[in-house]
Order: sequence, then structure tokens, then C-alpha cells
Amino acid sequence: MANPAIEKLIESLDNDLPRSALYQKKVPALAEAFDAEGMKTTLQERLIGPAEGRYAIIECIPGKALYLLDHIINMQYKLKILDNTNNQTIATLVNGRLFQDLAECKTYLDQTVLPIAARMDGRPEIKPFARPVAMIEHLNMAVSAFPIDGLIPTLVDATDPNKIASILAETLPDALSGQFSIKDVRLLLANYGRFKRCVLRYSVEGIQVEMQTPQNVTVYGKVDADGSGALTVSIISALREKLHEPEVLYRFRIPGSLGYFPDLHLLMMEALPGKPFFKELLKTWTGNSKRHESEHGKPSDDNTMTLEQAAKTCALIAATLHSSKIKLGPRRTLEIQVAELLDSAEVLYQVFPALGVQIKSWISQTVEFAQAYPDMPLCFSHGDFTYTQLIFEGREGGLVDFDSICQAEPAQDLGHYLAYQRLNIIKGQDPNLPFAPEAIERLCALFLSTYIDVSKGWIANEGLLRGRVAIYELISLIRLTLHSWEKMKGSRLKQTITLLEERIECQKQISLLAKNKTP
Repeated sequence: MANPAIEKLIESLDNDLPRSALYQKKVPALAEAFDAEGMKTTLQERLIGPAEGRYAIIECIPGKALYLLDHIINMQYKLKILDNTNNQTIATLVNGRLFQDLAECKTYLDQTVLPIAARMDGRPEIKPFARPVAMIEHLNMAVSAFPIDGLIPTLVDATDPNKIASILAETLPDALSGQFSIKDVRLLLANYGRFKRCVLRYSVEGIQVEMQTPQNVTVYGKVDADGSGALTVSIISALREKLHEPEVLYRFRIPGSLGYFPDLHLLMMEALPGKPFFKELLKTWTGNSKRHESEHGKPSDDNTMTLEQAAKTCALIAATLHSSKIKLGPRRTLEIQVAELLDSAEVLYQVFPALGVQIKSWISQTVEFAQAYPDMPLCFSHGDFTYTQLIFEGREGGLVDFDSICQAEPAQDLGHYLAYQRLNIIKGQDPNLPFAPEAIERLCALFLSTYIDVSKGWIANEGLLRGRVAIYELISLIRLTLHSWEKMKGSRLKQTITLLEERIECQKQISLLAKNKTP
């Protein structure tokens, strides 16, 4: 049961955070920026022109907000625009950025966004817009039509079908060999919710030359703002080499790289067959850890994958990464992660003081807990090891998204996975028929015990690993709590606070028992 102070804190949080009183005090324009009808009118006037003209916005959905460390807020608007000449609708996005003052907004618009917009002349994406870029003065807000993004300047180039077709003609193996002739490239957004990063899906239409039959190829493109994608090419090459070694612990699938193109800040990747497993398997999960399990943590021959089997496979993938001895990726120590959390907590404190104080307290407690468990040696780690990065085709596991690859303690990936697993079971369960806490605990224990069973050759101290995993699980839950606030997700924020408090209390009991056993 939550202590009264935490219960009171949760009750004080509004599910509709953008319209909460505390947000209004810090960013008065936020409520209007989230007013769908009001922004539909404003965006019509500023970007398109009179609604009686050719193009009229018929739907405006505000969302994907992100509160940044400098108190600037990014958000997006999903628009449906009606072309009155043919009665067809156009689906598009508009990026918005709210600043603390108008001068800063104007500088950003003039020096960053307008030069990008100039490269969009003649592109069909901005045809409905009389002005694809504008400033909404009373909101201190700059807006721009997709793909114009001041934080990802090369996104306009990475979404140009002609440029992408030229790149693919020189990188797709079948195109290079003459077996595949590219006719058209269509763009689909895969993930455009992250800060300074966008994942694109290219549907490449063409002809299989020998048979002269239509063929479609899917390629993924990741556009970044910092050049981090360049390292991914080397990471994939090293990992592919490791996965071909005969003694590899578990041979899983990873996508092939088509190269990194620095002028576009674009990483091109082959599509990997399969899909994330967690949400689908959770629908049929009984919570019975004995069902459909096989020995030694290996998936059974049964064609029906269970959540337990998937969790075991994920543990095998983590162990394979950590034992690979690959030395690529930046260092991600506990101290580095704690410092980042404290920076974010300070921003939160300036908006929601009570929650900020509580988060800082939880960070301090976690650091104190960590003193009982010495640091472990760093190893090759995924950095964002969650169910969304692990996909299955049948019973065969695969791993995607290498943006966060790092050198970290093995416990970092494991704790991160467990934090997401616990939270997403809570999110995905029927609130009227929740899973038993014991069942959730068994699934988490199954993942960790599978990892330990296959890692005994290089993990010398099981107790130390378990202790560090618990610490990193708290670190990930604190980060999830901060992210829930930064993304203005009120319901998610309440869930993460509740889970975080539960895990903190669990660690307190473990620490107390350890102290009582000390002579």
C-alpha cells in the first residue's frame, strides 16, 4: 500500500497534464496549444489561408509533446486537410515549438527553420500550404509543415523520393546486381516521436528483372541530428561476425546495414521480418510459469510461443550481447545515468516542486542502495533493451535499434528490461482482472534466472549481479517517471510513480535484511 504522502502526491496529479494548474503557471500558452479546435483555426490562418479556399483543415489532433531541459516544448499536430477541388483528404503533420519568449522563437524561425524550408520548393508535401513555416506570436510558437524540422535539418532530404531512389540504386544488393529495377519509392513514417530522431520506412516498388514481375522491397531509414548512426554500421558488422561464430550462445537475427550517409545523417537498414511479441502474448498470458516451458532456457519445439518462452529468449539475447567482448559504444556508468536523472529532476522541480523533491529523494535512495553492491565490469550492451526492440518471427528472435549501444554493466540492460516488463504488464492488463503480483514476479525471475544460468562462465558473483540489476531497475523506473512527465502523460505518470514506490520499498526491505545479517 502506498504511503499517505505518495497517495496524496498521485491524487494531486491531473490526467490531463497540459491543462494542469502547475503547467499553466510555468507555460501559460500550453492549454491553448493543446486546444484542437482553436489550433485548427490558427493553423489554417497561419499556414494555409482562408478555409473557404482550396484547402481546409477538417481535423487537428495535438499530441506528442515533450518538455525539454531548457523549458522549451516540442509538439506535433496531426492534420487532415480537405482538397475542395476533388473532395480528397490529405493526412500530414505540423511540428510546433513553444519558447519562453518571442525573441527566441523568432531567432529559431529565421535562422534555423526558414533556411530548411527553402529547400522544400516544389515538393508535393507542402502543396496545401501557402506558408509551410509560420510564427504564432501570442503563443511564442514556431510551426512548420512536415518534413520541415529545425531539430533534424536533413529530414527534408531523407524524405525526398528521388534522392532515396538514387541511394538505393547504389546500395540495395539486388539493384547493384541488376536483378531489381527501382521504379518508385514511397515514404511511410515509422517513428517520429523521439527528440532529434526520425525513423522512416521506404516502400520500394520495382521490377524483378529476370521474370519481369512487380516486386516490393522495404527499407528503413533513421535520420539523426548528431551523426550517431555512423557508429551503427560498425556495430552491426561486429555483431554479425560474432553471431556467425560456431560457439555463439544464441544466434539471433539482426538487420543488415546498407550504409550511413553523413550528408543526410541517414542510416539505411534492411527490414527484419517479425514483430514485437509482448502485447500480443500478454493477451493470452495466464500467469502460469509452468506452461509450455522447456529445459535450459531454450524455446520448445511447440509452434505456439508463450510469454515465458519469449522472456527466456530475450535473456539469451542479452547474454549473447554481454559475452560478445565487442568494445564499441560510449561508456554508460551508473554515475553518468544518475547525473542525467538529477538534471531532469531539477527541471521537473521547477514546474512540479512536490514531485521534483520526491524524485530527487528516490534518486538519493537508489544511490545509497547501490553502495552495497560494487560496480561490475562494463561490457557490450544494448542500452535500451526493452520488448519493443525484440521481435519474433515464429519462435526465432531478432534484435533491432542499435542507437543506444554502449559499454555498460550487464545489469543495466537486465534492469531496464525488467522495469519495462513490469510497467507494461500493468498497462496492458484488464484493470478489472489484474494479474497476480506473484505471476509478474515469476516472469521477471524467469528472465533473470535464465540469464544467470547461461552466464555462469563469466558472471562470477550471482548475488552481486542480482543486486546491481535491482539498482538499475530503479534507475530505469525513475527515468520512466521523468519521461512520463516530460511527455505530459498523466495516467502513465501515476502508474510509474506507483510501481517505482513499490520497488523502492522492496529494496528497502532487502537492505534492512542485509544489515540485520551483518555481524
